[in-house]
Amino acid sequence: MGRWTKVLLLLLFLATSLVMAVVLVLQLPVFGGAMEGERLARMQRSPQYVDGRFENACATMQVASSVNPDSRSRSSRWSPLA
Repeated sequence: MGRWTKVLLLLLFLATSLVMAVVLVLQLPVFGGAMEGERLARMQRSPQYVDGRFENACATMQVASSVNPDSRSRSSRWSPLA
């Protein structure tokens, strides 16, 4: 087996291991789960829960990127969310 083949196999192994680790960690109960039962009822009673999703209590800033149709350059700007 050549040196580059070994390097590629090692990279493939590392990438596969990383993906498997992320998937396993995201399955842990600390990351939540399906909203159902008492948990769903408690969320629905929250004043921030509006129309099936949570709303921020105060306005936040978000980086918005837009593409100018007249050029290929992208510009970023800060815009408040209402």
